[in-house]
Amino acid sequence: MKKTRLVHLMLMLLTLSAFWCASVTPATAAAPESKGESTAVGPRTIDLAICLDTSNSMDGLIESAKQKLWAIVNELAGARPKPILRVALYQYGNTGLTPESGWVQQVSD
Repeated sequence: MKKTRLVHLMLMLLTLSAFWCASVTPATAAAPESKGESTAVGPRTIDLAICLDTSNSMDGLIESAKQKLWAIVNELAGARPKPILRVALYQYGNTGLTPESGWVQQVSD
């Protein structure tokens, strides 16, 4: 049973890292007028979707997972140059979720 929870946590963290890697996008920059000018790039935008398994199999790990996920968010927020960070939190696996919602619920945006 413990091994299953660990696998769920690892899959969730891998999903999180995949979303993060795919969503880091540079801000648009003006094209240089001549070859000698450098291109100034503004802050990067990071769109981060956190997907948290809230099923019964995660009961003992949810609080720990939330703490680790927010530690990652805080680390990203403190990056230099300072990014524009947009975070959305989703839950899935909970029996209170409906088939109409795809068994997923956005908790915060």
